[in-house]
Amino acid sequence: MSLKAFAIALTLVLGFLGISQPLHQWWAQQREYSAILSQIEQAKIVNEELSGELDRWSDKSYVASQARARLHYVQPGEIQYQVVDAPDDGTDQSSAEAVHEQGPPRPWYLVIADTADAADDPNPPIHLEPSVKVGNNEE
Repeated sequence: MSLKAFAIALTLVLGFLGISQPLHQWWAQQREYSAILSQIEQAKIVNEELSGELDRWSDKSYVASQARARLHYVQPGEIQYQVVDAPDDGTDQSSAEAVHEQGPPRPWYLVIADTADAADDPNPPIHLEPSVKVGNNEE
């Protein structure tokens, strides 16, 4: 390789190294600029939503409706009725049947203990139901 080719190659390498750092900084600044523009757009959207909410709260009828809904306020002369403990499905609770006819369910820790014991031997089936019936014996 000649001295002239070596000088040209060295100049090109040094030029590339000299230009690579500013190009990298420019690229990082462009990414940051794009991220900031995105944040500005999101902030504008949030600002519009909050401005709309502020406009709603400046309206006296909206404030009155919110006070009625959230704080259960009423106008003078009005009577407010509130239903307490309304049944979910409209059935009469006095005719409801017992949930467990065989007694209460087993506690969770006994069920876990049984399943852990049964994990040692994979052949027998797992019994999770109580073996003794509690309740009325009509024999």
